[in-house]
Amino acid sequence: MPLEQTQAQAAAAAAPVKPEQNELCYGVFWGTLIVGALANIALVYFVAHNAIAAYSEHPINWLPAILNTLFLVMALSLLRAVVWGSFVMSAALANRTQSFKAQTDICQWARKYRRLLPGGASWATQAIIQRMLTKEQYKDAIALGSAEYETVVKKDPRDQSLANLCSCLGFANQMLNEQHRAIEWNEKAVDCYQKLFVELEKSKGMSKFAAKNVVDNLQLQYAQVLAALATSYLYTRNRVKAKEHLKNALAQARKAQDSPQKRDVIRVCEEQLGQLKHF
Repeated sequence: MPLEQTQAQAAAAAAPVKPEQNELCYGVFWGTLIVGALANIALVYFVAHNAIAAYSEHPINWLPAILNTLFLVMALSLLRAVVWGSFVMSAALANRTQSFKAQTDICQWARKYRRLLPGGASWATQAIIQRMLTKEQYKDAIALGSAEYETVVKKDPRDQSLANLCSCLGFANQMLNEQHRAIEWNEKAVDCYQKLFVELEKSKGMSKFAAKNVVDNLQLQYAQVLAALATSYLYTRNRVKAKEHLKNALAQARKAQDSPQKRDVIRVCEEQLGQLKHF
């Protein structure tokens, strides 16, 4: 997990939160869920009515019947999307307004009903883990994150959320001075990022354009993970490995879009490489 992201969230967590901000997020969740569900039910009723009417004709009007059947299947599948959208929209609003109680509650609900959500609720688990990190609940974050890692890997070893999850676990272990465990998780994060970049490079057409924007956003995160990995190697006195990862982090950071965070990563890497120039 990027260090400045944790520090920013910690500062935000210290700011007072008005009760009405949490209530607003709950209201957005239930409002979006209820309105979306009612609209979806109305759509299902309308399409089903047309499908039944088409099948009731003699002879059967096959074109409208088949089309309405397809529309009915699509309308039913939209219900899961409505539920997913309610969770994601309200959780994002809670994060933006620093309504952390509402965010935690909504993410816990998402985890409870993860089978209803397209793609599961890994995003919700990671939001809870990041919240734990801001509160310095590192052991709890490691316990939850490790269980989530096993769940996600069993379902899809190539899941794109694994990169950030592993980096969060690496950060938590680093804060507990468990450097060998931090190395293990950050090595996994590096491997996940590399696989993710390979997959994104295979994109074609409009997906390739979207993938380029994703890669641009991931470059700095990847550099930060490499720098964190190098720091853990320094603590374990493996200066050769530390130097190797610092060089990789520096090269990766230079590919990222210009930002204060990018300049900080480059500065730190250059300073540490200067201290390791004889290794």
